[in-house]
Amino acid sequence: MENVYNTTHMWNSSDSHKTLGRKYCLKIVQNPIRARMCGFGEKDRRPIDPPPVVQLFAFDEYENPVELDDIESSKMVTAVTLWSENGAFQCDFVINPASLPTPQAATYNNAVNVLSLHEPIKMKNLVGITASSGLQLRDDKNNLGTFFIFNDLSVRTEGRFVLRFSVTDINGIDEPLRQAKVLSEVQSSPFDVYSAKNFPGMTGKLPTLIIVLHDPAHSSMVLFF
Repeated sequence: MENVYNTTHMWNSSDSHKTLGRKYCLKIVQNPIRARMCGFGEKDRRPIDPPPVVQLFAFDEYENPVELDDIESSKMVTAVTLWSENGAFQCDFVINPASLPTPQAATYNNAVNVLSLHEPIKMKNLVGITASSGLQLRDDKNNLGTFFIFNDLSVRTEGRFVLRFSVTDINGIDEPLRQAKVLSEVQSSPFDVYSAKNFPGMTGKLPTLIIVLHDPAHSSMVLFF
């Protein structure tokens, strides 16, 4: 079967990067498990279950933990991309099958060849909000940390995939064409995307993360499933 994904070879990098004397490391707090494919319409969204959650850790040059404040956390942005199960090929874009040339009808004059002038249409395979700013939150052990929450992600096609998360620091990026440096990357466990016919339903998984918003005035509970 022809690979319809817009594939790119995997970029090999370490899972952390040293910058300004600090070392950053992303860790998966909650892995995706399954999803129902959302197809090529724009209204039928089927979120990945459970929502992926990632935490950022910072260390100084002596490997001591560094606590990021609210402003530093908000300047950290994590982007997510979709990859093949083995992490070798990027699967963020897919060809819309409706844009492919259809076979000629049996009654059509086969002596005449018709060449389509239209290129197949590529669409985002990973749909939703694919970037998240850091949030200062407390975990279920009351430890303060920098978290990135991805509760609005869907996949158009069925298959087995992984998510790759990359964090950058946008602080000081004041030049329009300047690209922020990737500080750390982490890859999720493989998860399955099913067709509507084969989808076994939501996981029914108990909440694995209970975090409290860090607010001097008040705290509110955020529950993720």
